Amino acid sequence: MTLDERQLEELYYRYSQRLRNFAVHFLGDESAAEDVVHDSFIRFWNRYKGRDENYWAPLLFTVVRAGCIDSLRHRSVRRKVENCDLSALEGTEKLYSALMASAEDSTIYEELRRQVNQILESLPPRCREVFVLSRLKGLRNREIADLMGISEQAVKNQISKALRVFRKEIGGGEKMDPELLSFAILFLLLV
Repeated sequence: MTLDERQLEELYYRYSQRLRNFAVHFLGDESAAEDVVHDSFIRFWNRYKGRDENYWAPLLFTVVRAGCIDSLRHRSVRRKVENCDLSALEGTEKLYSALMASAEDSTIYEELRRQVNQILESLPPRCREVFVLSRLKGLRNREIADLMGISEQAVKNQISKALRVFRKEIGGGEKMDPELLSFAILFLLLV
């Protein structure tokens, strides 16, 4: 289906509430979630208008997730700056320290992102494809199975295999909550 104004309106009425709930869960703030969803539909329209696609929902959720991550990042930087007592300083030393801490966070983040990409590339091709379709494209196991011509159980096995590899490499072999691990991987790959 081609994304036109009618299609966008239909997507809005069909998914806006679910997207808002997703954003509220992600951000913990209803007002910020509504802003993110609204801005996401504008970004979605600007980026995908006229494009032909069968499944718009995964793209919508990806755009909203990216908007949530941007909002959290902005909130984090704002908190660091707000926590600086600039009146007690001559100059901007404390602000500089806050920005440097943010840069250190960015360096750690980039290292983790590099590691996640390296692990993803090391996965066997089928395992990587299933994992990307599931975690990055947002497809359901049934959809992946139909798309790839394999069983749902094979899809579950490939996702479990990928999560085991990530858990071993990132968590140092420690037991990690699969949902938290998936969220961390998504966060590192999408931002």
